[in-house]
Amino acid sequence: TVKEAYRTITEIAGSMDYGLMDDMLKDLSSINLAPEDRKNIGEIEKLLAQLDWDGIIATAERALNV
Repeated sequence: TVKEAYRTITEIAGSMDYGLMDDMLKDLSSINLAPEDRKNIGEIEKLLAQLDWDGIIATAERALNV
């Protein structure tokens, strides 16, 4: 589920694994997401490009708590 994906994103960001995060985001972009989730994943992709791991965690946690 998308909630599990956000939990996984948080864990990956905690370990700062760029390759794994990139793969995860590519997998998510290939499935049909709700508009809000698509927006969150897009934001996480931008944060990954900046290596903003704390921002990624904050975005994923915010998405989980909606």
